[in-house]
Amino acid sequence: MWLLVIAAVLNLALWWLMYQNRASEKLVTTMVAALVGSLATSAVVIVFSRAPSISAGFITSLPVSIGNHTFRLVRLLSIDQESPDSVHIFIKANEAIANLQAKRSGLFSVPYDRFGQMLFEHLLQRAILERMAYTFSESWRLERIESADGGVWQPQPEPPSDGILIKAEDFPRYLRGNEFAELQLNLGALRQLALPPRTTLTTVPPSRFPGSRSAIRLENSFCSVAINISAGSAMAGLGPFSRFGQPGEWLPSSTVQLQGPGSAFDFQPVSGELGLVSYKISATASFSALLSGHPDMPAYRTWVNQMFTSLREQWDDDLLIKRTIERMRDERILGGSPAY
Repeated sequence: MWLLVIAAVLNLALWWLMYQNRASEKLVTTMVAALVGSLATSAVVIVFSRAPSISAGFITSLPVSIGNHTFRLVRLLSIDQESPDSVHIFIKANEAIANLQAKRSGLFSVPYDRFGQMLFEHLLQRAILERMAYTFSESWRLERIESADGGVWQPQPEPPSDGILIKAEDFPRYLRGNEFAELQLNLGALRQLALPPRTTLTTVPPSRFPGSRSAIRLENSFCSVAINISAGSAMAGLGPFSRFGQPGEWLPSSTVQLQGPGSAFDFQPVSGELGLVSYKISATASFSALLSGHPDMPAYRTWVNQMFTSLREQWDDDLLIKRTIERMRDERILGGSPAY
């Protein structure tokens, strides 16, 4: 803000001098000097008052089971408790994987991709976009409502024209090339993705080329956001997640039948070999230098911060493990057992 004040004062001073010397034979020279001064101070404002970029980088890992060229997501009950919808999400994901195998068996028999890392990158990109829609399902402007147990983000009241809405059924148009474009993982809470006005959404699907990255990109006049996903390690076993007990799979129950078509699901022991596929998620946002002082710029920076925070809360391995250990420790202390 102070840069704008200095620039305005300097520009006024230059033009005042020109006016005071309007009878001079060197008026043209004075006008050129004033114009150059205005351009120079404007350039200084643009360069030095530009809003700093925002970035977030973390590793996310998916526990999987493999057997007879069949891949499935697996989960630990202790981790599942972090998300009330996790049972539904994993059932839907594994159903989609089974359906895809019947149509695209080539994705499940790549010799150098033993743990199906390419397949699960398609699923991860789809799930990240859906997580964004879960966070910004009603509005891209959120406000924090404090409560006794912390606080939650809720949509701010806003004019209907403030933003654009992408319906869940339209997601496949933005996920061309993604094998899970038609999949909806969340429950009925997912209705749409709310974005700022005149924001474009594009995606880059996973590719088999070495070093390639899948991506989700958001562009508007205020900022440019890129969420890149690149394959990391793939290994046997569960690595840092092995401390949380035996994993299981949500499989159809053979004893309990629901009313109407379909079966209930039970959490059963994993039948295949366990593995862990990891990905690096790199999220960056740059902001327009020309609009750095615009009164709406803080809202866009808040939007980006909330988006990146939501992604980390859902996908960051370090945060997930930390939250789980703290919860297990609290449960054992309250239950009278030794702390974890």
